[in-house]
Amino acid sequence: MKFRRILLLFIILVFFLLIVSALDIYVFKQNLFVGAFCSKIIPFPAIYSNGSFISFYNYEKFVEDYKIYFLFNKNIEEDKYINSAIKQMLGINFIEKMQKKFNVNCDKDTEYINFKKGFYAQNSIDENTIKKLSYNLNFKQEKFEEYVVFPAFCRMKISEKLLTIDENRNQRKKIDEVYSDVVKNIDRFTEYSERYNDKNIAPIKKIGWLSKDDLPSGLADLIDNMKVGDISPVLQSTSGYHVYKIESILVDDQKNQNFYEISQIFFPTKNLNDYINEYLTNGKFKVLVP
Repeated sequence: MKFRRILLLFIILVFFLLIVSALDIYVFKQNLFVGAFCSKIIPFPAIYSNGSFISFYNYEKFVEDYKIYFLFNKNIEEDKYINSAIKQMLGINFIEKMQKKFNVNCDKDTEYINFKKGFYAQNSIDENTIKKLSYNLNFKQEKFEEYVVFPAFCRMKISEKLLTIDENRNQRKKIDEVYSDVVKNIDRFTEYSERYNDKNIAPIKKIGWLSKDDLPSGLADLIDNMKVGDISPVLQSTSGYHVYKIESILVDDQKNQNFYEISQIFFPTKNLNDYINEYLTNGKFKVLVP
């Protein structure tokens, strides 16, 4: 009899804690100790995402870290960055789904280590920068790599895989045909450039003036051996396939630097950003917490 009473009291206590936690999370959001503690054990849903749920604990943890690792603790009101944090979280989750769908290997192997070194170098993040961030923001390098660096590596690997799908292979075939014609008839470059251009920069027909450091990476590697009127081979970027033509070169003797005006023939590919935007636009999502 005594055991039954203890069991009954225990069940009532658990039920009471569940009710208090649920009210705290879904109604009042006062972040009471009970609600915060129970959410670590019980996966209260915070976001419905296309048939699955993101738990309240993971949601709160990500939103809290978002301000540190994506906004670097800028003084922004919470309601102005919550939506951005949610989109970022959904984007990272979608990248994981894409990784499984296309069977992309994103192991933290030698390739990732080299990518990580390049990522830090390109973004001017060295040991002194990390120490300052750690001191001022409670910044942890392992979390930064979990939220930012490793997802960027996976994005690159998935983007490489997407180039092999039929739609993108067809784009490669088309630009190869155009390039073959342009090599024989250089005067047709302008015609093709007007027909196949980047809609994001239209109606701009020429891009300039750009230093070597500002040029697209593939073109920057070739530019020293090119002169006005020369065209590049077919080059690949995360947005598509390009053939560039050097329209003009401006020499700055004082800086000992050249500046280039270029035009391009561009065939877009369906990249990861396109898939993410479609997912966020057409997906079924609902935020369940206030």
